[in-house]
Amino acid sequence: MGRAWVQLQRVLRVSIAFSFICVLTLPSIASASTISKPVQLTIPETRIEATGYAAPNALVQVFSGSNLKASVLADSNGYFSSNFVSSPGVKTVSAQFDDQESVTSQRVSRQLSVTPQQTTSIDFLLPPTLSRRSAATISTGDVVLSGYSLPNAPLTLELSPLQTRSTTSSINGYFEFRLAAASLNPGAYTAKVKVAQGGSESNFSKLQSFTIAADASAEQPDFTPSPTVVLPPPTPESPEDGSTIDGDSVVVSGRSLPNAQIIIYEDGQEYGSIIADANGKWSFVYTARYSPVTLTFEACIDGECSVLSRSLSLSFTRINSACNEQLFTLSQYRFWELSVGEPVPIDVLQTSGDGVATIQWGDDSIDERFDHDATRPRTYQHRYLEEGSYNGSVRFVQGDCNLTRYFSVSVVRGPGSDISWERAYLLLLLLPFSIVTYRRGRQLMEYENSQQTEAK
Repeated sequence: MGRAWVQLQRVLRVSIAFSFICVLTLPSIASASTISKPVQLTIPETRIEATGYAAPNALVQVFSGSNLKASVLADSNGYFSSNFVSSPGVKTVSAQFDDQESVTSQRVSRQLSVTPQQTTSIDFLLPPTLSRRSAATISTGDVVLSGYSLPNAPLTLELSPLQTRSTTSSINGYFEFRLAAASLNPGAYTAKVKVAQGGSESNFSKLQSFTIAADASAEQPDFTPSPTVVLPPPTPESPEDGSTIDGDSVVVSGRSLPNAQIIIYEDGQEYGSIIADANGKWSFVYTARYSPVTLTFEACIDGECSVLSRSLSLSFTRINSACNEQLFTLSQYRFWELSVGEPVPIDVLQTSGDGVATIQWGDDSIDERFDHDATRPRTYQHRYLEEGSYNGSVRFVQGDCNLTRYFSVSVVRGPGSDISWERAYLLLLLLPFSIVTYRRGRQLMEYENSQQTEAK
């Protein structure tokens, strides 16, 4: 019994010792297991989300700079959305689409500041496509222009020279304009179209050109009409097409007919207007807000305009990214056949910011400087006191943004206007004095007559 008891005590001591060791070592083992588990950290990506509207079921391409980032299909309402990785900083994002007939729309470029580790959004309303389905030159029948845009949307067609047409697209985005040749004067025309959605309008489409020829089969009049003059388009000479400009600005120059008003287009949108000199030379300073860019030009004399010139495609090593695309425009860039003394309204459409606008009217008047305020648009008026051609400009400065837009004015004397505006103004000043003198003279005559009557 005593021997068994001794063995039992040994077993109990061993069990107690084993249990004590387990109690001490198990927390360490558990702790070691917990520490060895890897820790995962999720860092948000820097991305751009490009959304907007094109034509129904169109193939939309989205670019960052010159790199294609996404190709997506628009839905039946023309809506599209794309999302892609980007580096942070100021980026130029552009978009275009191919319609159901594989016609490519005008590309629209916009700038945005991409925030690190966030998704930055940008929205587009892409311009319609435009195709010419009739011959380039016709004398009878219809000029047929068609394309694709948003479904059930209002569209405006602009013809140069100075005509507009309106229509509405179908449920699949198709639209068509039929222009009767008999309703158009013989000559060269260019056409472009834009679409509206809500309170917004798209940029204009790519241009289409056509010519209306005189109908040889029509009954000939018994007199010889004056021949229709088709103005030749201006010729850009410098810089060369396809050039890469070191910087964000360049002097663009060319030739045209003498004293022609040159309309400047930036990617199909009216950008400004200048007047060529007596030798047909013209030039201006272009500042790039994005790159690449395509410039085209049109020459106009007395309201009649040429077809567009050949395009001038330029790339820039730097861009003036501080000037937002919609920050500053003019409602009208070309004024012609204004009478001496007629007020010229310049509507400066400053949609954001608080910069300073300086207007150079192009005559001997002093430059006018205006601090931007809450009035948008802001209208400034000026009277030209001598007939002639004037090149004016509006310079807008806000922080690092320094942008100049050009406008041109052609002033003529009104019919029967053989006195200058200054003389007319002087006559207006003298009129009250003349009236007073006349009244006093008449009173004196009446007084002398009364005295003579009393004397008799």
